[in-house]
Amino acid sequence: MTDEVDIQQIQKEINALTEKAKTTLNATLTNTYNLPKKEQANTQKITVSDYIQQYVVTLANEESASFSVNAQFQRKVKDSIDQLCTIPNNIVASNIAINTINEIKDKQNEINTLAKDAENRLNMRYESANKINIEEGLPTLKDKKFKVSYDPPRNLNAKQTQQTQPQKSVALTTPTKKNILSQGAITLPIFYGQMENWGAFYSTFKKLVADDPDIDNSMKHNILRQHLREEPFEMIRPYSTDGSEFETAFGSKKQSKNMQILRKNKPRLN
Repeated sequence: MTDEVDIQQIQKEINALTEKAKTTLNATLTNTYNLPKKEQANTQKITVSDYIQQYVVTLANEESASFSVNAQFQRKVKDSIDQLCTIPNNIVASNIAINTINEIKDKQNEINTLAKDAENRLNMRYESANKINIEEGLPTLKDKKFKVSYDPPRNLNAKQTQQTQPQKSVALTTPTKKNILSQGAITLPIFYGQMENWGAFYSTFKKLVADDPDIDNSMKHNILRQHLREEPFEMIRPYSTDGSEFETAFGSKKQSKNMQILRKNKPRLN
């Protein structure tokens, strides 16, 4: 199975896409693209109205390029992690796979931050263009929110069913363990932070991962990281991934009735 997963190739492709995304997103955040100025209309010998229209087209092109490169990166991240999760845990390559997954997650968080910043800047520049129209007595631009962040598809029907029937339990059976990571990736649900869903996630994770003596704490911690998103992921991110703090990270969530009381400010360990 390890012959089917080329970790070095995955790292190479992720690194290349990370740099590509950073270059494109940073371009929107630098002074390369200035804020709109009506004086530019005189410089270009066109009307202010035409200048603003051209400027808005430029913003739309930037949005398209930024979203496209971010979506390409995010899809590659998912595909890479899925591949790494097929590596059995009883071989040396499993530790390399875990470290690679953590490195990919760190790069993903960096790109997510840049994408959100680029998105905010595009919207700010659009508002500035609209102010010029207002000052010049021109028609205001239509309401628009630029989007650079990439939201992966979710199973909305399953999520809606879970929310509308929170008290209904689902019988679970332990799957055949071809390997630990694939068990976690295929069977466990994803927890996004809704407290009404925490009980179901906790009991499933505890049964399939936390209470399994065949899985070491390092693996348990990294499987937990893979199945948390948004605020829950950020809350356990500071804890060491070598397994020494797994029980603290997972146990503290069980005891919490409010996600906000977790120790967000704990220094991150390398």
